[in-house]
Order: sequence, then structure tokens, then C-alpha cells
Amino acid sequence: MNEGIVTITASSSNYPRAIHWNNPTSEQPSFSRLTSIVGLLKWQGIKHPWLDKAIEVCLDHISTTRYDDAHTIQNAFCLLESLPQTDEIKKLYTKLSDELYQARFFCLEAPPQSYGLTPLDFAPVPDSYCRKIFSETIIHDHLKVLDSQQEEDGGWPISWEPPGEMARLEWRAHKTLKCLITLESYKKTASW
Repeated sequence: MNEGIVTITASSSNYPRAIHWNNPTSEQPSFSRLTSIVGLLKWQGIKHPWLDKAIEVCLDHISTTRYDDAHTIQNAFCLLESLPQTDEIKKLYTKLSDELYQARFFCLEAPPQSYGLTPLDFAPVPDSYCRKIFSETIIHDHLKVLDSQQEEDGGWPISWEPPGEMARLEWRAHKTLKCLITLESYKKTASW
């Protein structure tokens, strides 16, 4: 647990998967997945000695490691959100917020010029945990771009190459639902 957990196992190469999972680091232990799993377990109200230890290990890793990938930072925020907002958690929130602006795969610009997570991935609804990291202008600009990306069939495109047509359809449906929820929730607050 002190090294995290693997994202995928070597045996997964026997099955169709997106090309970006063919990266050898995907099979190495990492805190990126561990922090989100621990956060989701805590959010669900799970109580277990393993979870208590995992939270401790993850918080120590967040506090002592500079995160440089937006996906890892997003997963770490998942853990922080599930915990009581003590001074320690608030300090880690600020640390991650600062690191996010320098992180790989974070697209602050609207429209994004490459693959990455946007402010709306961190603040998909107005009362999101990470919403206060971004200005009204940044959120507004990304909402306009998101709205403009809706395709003629009513769905939204995905920005990566899936392993096949069925996966493309499934992920487009997932993305479309997320986009509709985001746009509708911000409309209700007149944030754009």
C-alpha cells in the first residue's frame, strides 16, 4: 500500500483496451488510483482498519509529493472531499490547487488545444468541491465551449481513441450524460 496500487494488470493486455493503457507505467503501483478508491470508500461510509491506514498513507503521500498530473490531482481531491475539512485537509487542498495550474494534462485554456482535463472536470456542477479554484470567467468560457461541442446527433465526442466501436458508443453516452448534467446545473444557477 505504501507504493499505491496498479491501474491495470499485465493480464489485461489479452483484451481490447484503449491505446493509452498500453503505457508500461499503467502496470506500476501508483497513488493516482489508490487515492480515488480510498476517497470513494470513505464517501460511501465504509469503516475498516485497512481504510484508516490507507487514508493515512495517502494523506502522507499528498503532503510530501509534488503532483504533476491533472488526473492524479483530481483523484487526490476525491479523497480530500470525503474527509472532514480540518486545517490539514485545507492546507492539502491549497497545495493541490496550486499544483493543478502547472500540471500535465490540465487545460485551463478554452477551448483546450490538446487532450486533458478542464476546469469543468474538476467543477462539473456549481457546488463542486473544487469550484472555488476557478474564476467565473474561466468556468463561463469552458461552459460556452462545452455547449458548442454538442454534435448533430445530440451527443458529445470523446477525445481519445477507444478500442472499438462499442467502447466509443459507451464512452460517448457517458460523456454526453456528464455534459448535459454540467450544462443544466450551471444554467439553474445562471452562471452562464
